[in-house]
Amino acid sequence: MGRNDSGAGRPVGGPVPRRGWLAGVRGNSLARPADRWQVRLRVLLITLGLLMLPLAATVGSLVTADGLHAADVQARDRSSTVAVLTADAPALQFTEGGAPVSTADPVAVDWFAPDGSPRTGALTAAPGMLAGSTMRIWVDHSGNLVGAPTTSSAALTGGVVVVVGLITSWGLVLILVLGASGMVLDRKRRADWDRDWARVAPIWLGR
Repeated sequence: MGRNDSGAGRPVGGPVPRRGWLAGVRGNSLARPADRWQVRLRVLLITLGLLMLPLAATVGSLVTADGLHAADVQARDRSSTVAVLTADAPALQFTEGGAPVSTADPVAVDWFAPDGSPRTGALTAAPGMLAGSTMRIWVDHSGNLVGAPTTSSAALTGGVVVVVGLITSWGLVLILVLGASGMVLDRKRRADWDRDWARVAPIWLGR
């Protein structure tokens, strides 16, 4: 007698293929409204996250361009010179426990402007520096004290920091929204399951 072995040795049920969170809802009649809302929200958050990448890059490039322009302007406007202390800086002080106490008392100094005219002012010097000691300072075209000019590397670093900060902060916001919405939708699913079970339990249990 003939025998059909086409199904021999094969499990009747077979493994149930796993479906992704998007494919598992699309066209699935068993998916609940909360499941569909969660999929829509995930797609929206992913889209917003992807849109943030070019936006952050644009903002970072603008910040970098501004920093490079400022560095170029400051490099042309500022010059380095030497200031001479005309008085002794305060000596280093210590607490009763022997810890050093930093002091920020300004000390009188003299320097020359780029045009050679003398200038006088006050600067914070290291404790214990004596009159006649020199300090490297930065001045503008008029000979006024200014800070050191911004460097190109600092401008580039500022742009990178802005990009990383925007992406990180926006990513944290999206993660928090995803987590909070998941908790709300989970409560909605549990409530739906409890309501469905209350409706079918008497039928299944024969009550």
